[in-house]
Amino acid sequence: MWFWSRNDSSVPDEVRRAGFASQKAKQINTANWGTPYANFGNSACDVSRFKPQNIIINLTLCGDWAGNAYPSTCPKSCAQHVEEDASDFEEAAWNIASLTVWSPANTSNTTTTASTKPAGSRRSRHRAIADRYRAAAVPISV
Repeated sequence: MWFWSRNDSSVPDEVRRAGFASQKAKQINTANWGTPYANFGNSACDVSRFKPQNIIINLTLCGDWAGNAYPSTCPKSCAQHVEEDASDFEEAAWNIASLTVWSPANTSNTTTTASTKPAGSRRSRHRAIADRYRAAAVPISV
């Protein structure tokens, strides 16, 4: 998984164009994308055993990491801050222009659908999500 901010000049062309009709059959090579933010590779995993998956995009304000790290730098606990100062989080949201799922090139394409509720926020920190394989794009309309 790679991460680029919205206006990052290092976002690869394949990612900038992801989701457009011309990308449907395009093969990509991630070799020049730099070091992934996270790599969940596992050559021993039998992916044929997986059933259809869901992608959940969650804005957890006080999750495991943030909830535990918060007290070391802030006067309140994370939960207290959210409860007492809820207006600080009124615009906390995802603003995702598109989401593209990349499948390994040797797998067959499947029909994929997605839905979302509008976030209403002008802010976004995530530009793209892709896996580490040379892949064919399967666009999802969001």
